[in-house]
Amino acid sequence: MAKTGPGYASPLDAMKKGPREEILYVVAVQPKQGGGKTDLLATVDVDPKSPTYCQIIHRLRTGNEDDELHHSGWNVCSSCYVTKGCCAVPTRDKLVLPALGSDRVYIVDTGKNLRAPEIHKVIDASEMVDHDCRTPHTAHCLATGEIMISIMGDKEGNGKCDFILIDGTTYKTKEDEELSEPPKPLYIKKGRRFYGAPQMLQLSLDGTRLYVSTSIFSPWDKQIYPEMVANGGSIVKLDVDTVNGGIKLDEDFLVDFGEGPDGPLLPHEMR
Repeated sequence: MAKTGPGYASPLDAMKKGPREEILYVVAVQPKQGGGKTDLLATVDVDPKSPTYCQIIHRLRTGNEDDELHHSGWNVCSSCYVTKGCCAVPTRDKLVLPALGSDRVYIVDTGKNLRAPEIHKVIDASEMVDHDCRTPHTAHCLATGEIMISIMGDKEGNGKCDFILIDGTTYKTKEDEELSEPPKPLYIKKGRRFYGAPQMLQLSLDGTRLYVSTSIFSPWDKQIYPEMVANGGSIVKLDVDTVNGGIKLDEDFLVDFGEGPDGPLLPHEMR
């Protein structure tokens, strides 16, 4: 049997075969910068059998002020199972931390010591500026072995919706040529155009229905998605095949927040 990646064949496979988590990596922002105090990545022990259960057992400081760490993402996804035709069998051992405030991206090595990770590389803000990008937001691992980071600003500080790619081996930045052109508009139920972009997710208990809303934060929506602000956001549904794998948009499902007595609304969190 061919070697598989570090992930699982399906969400159900992960539920049945995945180990219980023993540690959490938590991005923590320092509200009082200065004097050596910076944002950090905290390692939290969540193993009930451990003597340090429910405690912060390690603090990896960035060493730079005003980073404003926000989201984090792995270099390899938990869905990376069959690697044939995409990339070599990878190792899920790097955590990617974009910094909203400084435009840096921290690559953290968790493989050498799970309980005490260390900084593997820092992608300087100048690399972002070279691609006319600033304010890196969320890291996404791709099937190609690359890492894609969503971008919210250009080098002049203006609002910009873009993506930048990071090589999964060298961790050097490069422009995403495939995404240099805006995607074509998506029309769903009754010809209603999908404005904005996927933001918040809510998965059904059985794991077969994934609901997706379109608003992230109204001041940012006004900059990045003015058409959605004018027309209202929406909620769509993706059908998940938990047995065979795969995900598909339900083109007959759409909750339109552009209609109603309150005028256009911006849907965000769902529970």
